[in-house]
Amino acid sequence: MKKRINLTHIDVEKAKKESLCALPWMHIHLTPDHHILPCCIAGTDNALDVVGKQEDGIDDWMNSPAMNKMRLDMLNNIKPNACKTCYHQEQSMESFRKTTLREYGDYLPAAFRDTNEDGTLNDFKMRYLDIRFSNLCNMQCRTCGSGYSSQWEIEDAKEGHHFNLPKNEVDVSRIQQDLYAQIPNLQRAYFAGGEPLITEDHYKLLEEMIRQGRTDILLSYNTNLSKLKFKDWDLMDLWSKFDNRVQVYGSLDHFEDKAEYIRTGTKWDEVMKNYRTLLESDVTELSITTSVSIYNYGTLTSFFDYLIDQNIAPWIEPNRGAWQINPIYGPEELSFQCMPLELKEKIEAEQLRYFTKLKSMEKKFGDRIMYAQVTQLMSALESLHILAKSTDKWDQVQDQFRNEVRKIDARRGEDFKKVFPELAGLLIK
Repeated sequence: MKKRINLTHIDVEKAKKESLCALPWMHIHLTPDHHILPCCIAGTDNALDVVGKQEDGIDDWMNSPAMNKMRLDMLNNIKPNACKTCYHQEQSMESFRKTTLREYGDYLPAAFRDTNEDGTLNDFKMRYLDIRFSNLCNMQCRTCGSGYSSQWEIEDAKEGHHFNLPKNEVDVSRIQQDLYAQIPNLQRAYFAGGEPLITEDHYKLLEEMIRQGRTDILLSYNTNLSKLKFKDWDLMDLWSKFDNRVQVYGSLDHFEDKAEYIRTGTKWDEVMKNYRTLLESDVTELSITTSVSIYNYGTLTSFFDYLIDQNIAPWIEPNRGAWQINPIYGPEELSFQCMPLELKEKIEAEQLRYFTKLKSMEKKFGDRIMYAQVTQLMSALESLHILAKSTDKWDQVQDQFRNEVRKIDARRGEDFKKVFPELAGLLIK
């Protein structure tokens, strides 16, 4: 029998501040190409040593030498390479690592008691599942690619490039059995894609949770809001069977023609219809996740105005959702960090002036909880300003940017200059 780890000589509180993450003890991330990772932030480029395959099974991967080493390193204030994105983000914002310590930290003492000296776990209990069943998707977002979108894969194939085989399900029975066996331990299940709401295995997993009587699991989604019904399933009906309000994060990067350009395949009127359905429902809590890229960084405030002026921003009562801002780091030529310096400075100045409008909303709300979401949005913008200043690479990436925009515009019959007149100068050398 293996000897349990002795924590008396380990400064756990110091590790929490510097290196420790809760997820290697209680979480798995399943990717669209059927790999297992410690989390969604640990991209395969950084995490080649810890990536696993679904046919290996969840328990075997969780106790693999690489994952054992990751846990021991974190306890000893050694920062794993797979986690460098979080450590970098902590220079200007709260990282996913710190968020998970806050949300799942209460489970750590029991998880540590179940950890052996060699880093293995005696009884892995999955508390948080992040699953991307496949790359099946009905959109071709500009900052995405074939790994996360079957529509991108189809388009690439027409151009003679074959990167992935689009899949519509988790086709490894062992991983499905492992997931079903972990349902009794789950506290939260997060679904993304591809587009999770057009994936059959997602609905089957929900039905299995209901069958096992685990309707207390908190469900969270990242979705493009294009569908609320799929085949014989009605999402609103399924979600109504769960105890907690379902957290829905709508991937919305802009509105109307800009939205339809950034996320090709978007039908804005249909998206807004579904958005309003969720906003007005007592079954869901709707939030917005905006991915910030070179396309929308400069006009974020007009997007805010679009929903604020119609009084349908996610923080309104009774919805009380949030507006999350996520920076795009790659492809590098599409990152807002790589925009020309003078343009970034102009955008920052305009956004800081816009804070006056956001601050005035405190009196309008008369509600500190709702206004807290507005202050969080301002804080996110300030973090973007810091990130924007951290890189100055326009000279290196400008040709890549122009080539990419012109190539995709030609493929799709779209016109960057028409949709983004304020950025048209970027196409001129």
